[in-house]
Amino acid sequence: MLFVAFIVGSFVLTAVGVLVAWRRKVDLAWLPLVGSAIIVVGLVLALSMFDRAMS
Repeated sequence: MLFVAFIVGSFVLTAVGVLVAWRRKVDLAWLPLVGSAIIVVGLVLALSMFDRAMS
């Protein structure tokens, strides 16, 4: 559930970032990097919790 929450958060952040960048007419180059970083952090946290649960 933690990983899914991070994925949903990444999609929400991406949608909000697109809207903000579209209204301000700024570059969107940072958006995929931040979205990917959020997903990777969620994966690492979920794997860490799984590892603690199994040991």
